[in-house]
Amino acid sequence: MKDITDLPHDLFLIVISHLSPQTCVRCRSVSRRWHAAFTDEANCLLLLRRNFPRCREMRLTLLSSSSSQKSPDKLSPNLKAELVQFAQVPRVWSSTFAHVARRYHHLNRATARVVEKLEMAPSQNNLFSFWGVAPWNRYLRLNEKTASFHYPDPSWSYSQEDGVLVYPTTKAKGDSPPLETTGHIYHVVDLSTGLEFPVPFDVRQKHVRRVRLAQGVLVFEWAEVLPYHQLNDREVVHRHYVSIFDIARHSSPTPTGYCSWTITFRSEFKLHFLGLPLNRSDRFFSAHTATHYAVYFWQPNRSLYQDDPIEQLAVWDISSPSPYRPSEDPKGRKRPSVERTPSLPTGLWSGKSKSPSSSSNSPSPPEPDPPTTPPPTLNVPAGSLSPPQPPAQYAPPPSSATSPSTITTSTSSKKNTAGPTDSTAPFLPPVSISSAPLESPSSLFHLLPQPPNQSNPSSSTAQSTSTPAAQTATSTCPFAAAGKKTKKKGKGKDEGQAKRSREKEFGMVTKEGGEVNMWSELLAKGHLSGDERWVVGEDERGRVTVMRF
Repeated sequence: MKDITDLPHDLFLIVISHLSPQTCVRCRSVSRRWHAAFTDEANCLLLLRRNFPRCREMRLTLLSSSSSQKSPDKLSPNLKAELVQFAQVPRVWSSTFAHVARRYHHLNRATARVVEKLEMAPSQNNLFSFWGVAPWNRYLRLNEKTASFHYPDPSWSYSQEDGVLVYPTTKAKGDSPPLETTGHIYHVVDLSTGLEFPVPFDVRQKHVRRVRLAQGVLVFEWAEVLPYHQLNDREVVHRHYVSIFDIARHSSPTPTGYCSWTITFRSEFKLHFLGLPLNRSDRFFSAHTATHYAVYFWQPNRSLYQDDPIEQLAVWDISSPSPYRPSEDPKGRKRPSVERTPSLPTGLWSGKSKSPSSSSNSPSPPEPDPPTTPPPTLNVPAGSLSPPQPPAQYAPPPSSATSPSTITTSTSSKKNTAGPTDSTAPFLPPVSISSAPLESPSSLFHLLPQPPNQSNPSSSTAQSTSTPAAQTATSTCPFAAAGKKTKKKGKGKDEGQAKRSREKEFGMVTKEGGEVNMWSELLAKGHLSGDERWVVGEDERGRVTVMRF
């Protein structure tokens, strides 16, 4: 035997199974015989199954196989379209293995292969205004250091299910008309192909409060620029609405071979029947699925005789489309009549009231049996701006309802002297969480407390595991080292070594032209999204950063 390729096929597979994926790819450039052996389709498929059994390509292959289509109803429409398109394209396992090996090589080293920047339209200008909902006034305090515990919502959103990003662009793409003419400043970007598609949502004369993309549904929460009601001598009320769009993937590729997306309007409804002022006290937090939308309101009580905050929880069924737009009909003269769903049983919301009230005109259902355990309550001090403790029980909304109709709404105004429970994650050590405003709150991400690392007791490590991709990402933060008092003896050797150590722990990655701080490039606004292919964040200059692996 003169060469490894002269071995029997089973022995050859045993030998290459002990090689790393990067080594298997490099072996292709040794000779022609090695190139033929290491680019063989059957061999590359076996290597892919052995080294990356849960990578995205293998998961799609498993789902697209005929044996795994036992319950297609559980798959989302976009995933079905992606599987159809994935099955139509023939797989070249040699190139697929090389791409996956390169991706996980960069993931293991925590280095980006390509860093892309997307310029976002500045807020508070003549065309676009993003007025985010104020977060809770909570900060982390440790060793005389402070860091924000809650961050405002960004003006962009990423859907991990579909791999698309929605963000406010600065200029129209392709043959689209100017943004000043249409007001369609938000675009949906398919990060796998780089194609952009405008969203038919006119941002003119609107304050966008929040944007969220999940499960193929794009939600805009916005308020009118002009107020319509005088609340008191100092505050005015703006009408708030929710606009919902469907983001659908086409199963058949375009003539250029890329995937195409369609953004269509689904429905619109009024968020709050009285409207909300644009301030830092009236807050609302929402979530949505493909069929339902839920929102929680927290408002200070403006009465002279009560200090109890006003809280409300409402759930809408958004499964069916509706062409009616209440923003174009403020007086509700053209509002269609819809059938209301009865109120939900006790358990969805528990305040002082025994059962949630219903905005339905239909007769109420019979009273349910009293629960054996006391209902959960929200621990909030009277008049406090701190977040409440979430209820321990939750009853899912029913699946049958008309659209978009309020299926339940509950209002509670209560007084509780107990303070809020610290909602820190289980891996965080004891740290004081203050609700008092700081003189200069700063986004100090390296101050986030985490358990000490065994290799470096003065540093902290946060570990996150992605179950579908079986990929573990670790970020090290020298929290304790930042709080230590060190002797300053000028810029000596020890200080230079400490600086290089901090840069290494902060996730510095090498790039053409120097080093890039991953914290400032991705976590400048406190929000991080992505999957095994890329990570999406926002830098200090207000640009969307896409780090591809």
